[in-house]
Amino acid sequence: MMENKQDFGTVHVPVMADEVVRGLAPEADKVFVDGTLGGGGHARLLLDAGAVVLGFDQDKDVVARAGEWGKPYGERLRVTHANFAEGLDALVQDAVMVDGILLDLGMSSDQLDGDEAEAADGRGFSYKRTADPLDMRMNVDATTTAADILNTWDEAKLTQMFFDYAEEPRGRALAKAVVAARSERPFKTSGDLLQIVEKIYPLRFGLKRSHPAGRIFQALRIAVNDELTVLARALPLALQLLKPGGRLCIITFHSLEDRMVKKFYKNIAVDELDSVGRVATLSPYKIWKKQMPTARELEVNPRARSAHVRVIERIT
Repeated sequence: MMENKQDFGTVHVPVMADEVVRGLAPEADKVFVDGTLGGGGHARLLLDAGAVVLGFDQDKDVVARAGEWGKPYGERLRVTHANFAEGLDALVQDAVMVDGILLDLGMSSDQLDGDEAEAADGRGFSYKRTADPLDMRMNVDATTTAADILNTWDEAKLTQMFFDYAEEPRGRALAKAVVAARSERPFKTSGDLLQIVEKIYPLRFGLKRSHPAGRIFQALRIAVNDELTVLARALPLALQLLKPGGRLCIITFHSLEDRMVKKFYKNIAVDELDSVGRVATLSPYKIWKKQMPTARELEVNPRARSAHVRVIERIT
């Protein structure tokens, strides 16, 4: 387990830490953006190398905690309450240029686990915390919660959400079950939704590596926070901020976001044949080979099992 130089208590092991450090190559006085600050695991690795980190997070609790653990770093850590698309847009407007950008698209362990006695976030991100309210807002200033979606969207819209964001083959049956259940009692807690999922999949537990509720909760979280729209907006903004030699490093955790990042990278860094059949590089960007967690990483950090690290480098 990696330990910080500074002593601010227990720090969750950041996913794919070695790959992120290798990809971004932090050094003293280099400037990086951490668009999804979370618990600060990756940011501290950059800061401990002497870099400056411009951190963004849409979770106010994350920003508040960073005000405490970030004190030893002084002005080298600057944290703003915003989602990463908003943060990158603000930097573009200010004509800021940076040496690297990190977007870790996974959930913070604080949001998924937490201490039962403290009820963690109490926002219903995990199906394992059945008493939590079905909120799922990363930014508590947003108006729509997961419960609102389950209790008000019509069957067709729910079906489309489960198809699109969970890639759920039984999305239609699940949407129908949700509508039937809410006619008797509105959805309030994670346990309410878990009960419906387990009715749809009564015989499948133990046959799959992961519980089907995981992808159902994922679909709701994506819908509540409009995650794919935010990512699509952020990708071109990130490239505008990179200095020559700068790198954009993205950690994805599910196929929807990974396909989006892969397609975006390929569309801007493609080699084509010129008029006489020679390879002509038409883009100033270089795609690094996709990196996946090692066996050692999975031993220390099981959550990394679905993680992919994709890096694109501006070469001119």
